[in-house]
Amino acid sequence: MKFPLLIILWLGLPFGGIAGEILPMNSSYSHFDTLLLKAQMTDKLVVLYANAKDCKPCSNMFTDIEKDEKLTEILDAFYLTHSTTLNTSFESDYLVERYKLQNVPAVLFLDAHGNVLAKLVGERKSKEVYRFAKKIQKKYRKE
Repeated sequence: MKFPLLIILWLGLPFGGIAGEILPMNSSYSHFDTLLLKAQMTDKLVVLYANAKDCKPCSNMFTDIEKDEKLTEILDAFYLTHSTTLNTSFESDYLVERYKLQNVPAVLFLDAHGNVLAKLVGERKSKEVYRFAKKIQKKYRKE
């Protein structure tokens, strides 16, 4: 009798989100929500990087961020990161609506429940992103 109940529970998992949200069954949707759950379990913050196809400032900023070892180090230590390209998936549409993303590139610093702690919009140098990441980490992360 326990086996059929487990199947029913397992089949229902893709339809449940965080805090009672109902999400379509789509792996990219669940990826972001899974990231938030992981952030809650690991006491990490979240960085969401929003970009668009054929966006030169987005490409420049992402390349600059990837090359910055200090920034990469702090992101790896205290944050979980997620990148989304707007208008390419259900997930990106969901994130645009949830976070009211109107301009790119955008870097959002989120707590483990997905609440916005800080938002950088427009092309920024990695040093500025680093300063924000360090400031947010010190202010919000439990030691």
